[in-house]
Amino acid sequence: MPLYDYKCTDGHRFEELVSGKNVDTISCIVDGCSCIANRSTVYAVTTVGPVFDALDSYNAALLSPQQRAAGVELKTGSQIRAMEESLNLRPLDMRSREAKVKLEDQMDDHQSIRNVALQDGKHAAADYIHKTEVQAKTGWGDVSYANWKRGHDAAIDAVKRGDVDTSSANERGAAPKSPTGGT
Repeated sequence: MPLYDYKCTDGHRFEELVSGKNVDTISCIVDGCSCIANRSTVYAVTTVGPVFDALDSYNAALLSPQQRAAGVELKTGSQIRAMEESLNLRPLDMRSREAKVKLEDQMDDHQSIRNVALQDGKHAAADYIHKTEVQAKTGWGDVSYANWKRGHDAAIDAVKRGDVDTSSANERGAAPKSPTGGT
């Protein structure tokens, strides 16, 4: 991947590793500057190891389907960092205590899901994942979740039986309602 020198219309100069075909102009990376920067110099760069091997993965993970459909694409490291910052994402130093705790938690979660899948099957594992995600977002305990789940399942069954007219439903994707009346 080549290293380019850029200069924006306000005079800021910077270097950027850029992948893709349209690299003649990019947005200026200087904080507070929204000007377009034009490519001025190209340097041949030999890299050891992947630089942005997973650029497609970054685009899939950081951009919404609507953004990707509109042609938005992350092409530079600074664009990826800016998008991560706007989404309040930050990389962890894998040597830090925080990273080790998160990794242990993920491994524990994975083992719990695997145990449920082995004991009760894939559908039970999917239900377990759904339960933990809903509880994490709502703060509900097991009893509140069980009450909500009972009502949710009854509503789904009523729709499947045709007991409920869904032709005027307009709140697709709404957050689950709390069994106590809040959200």
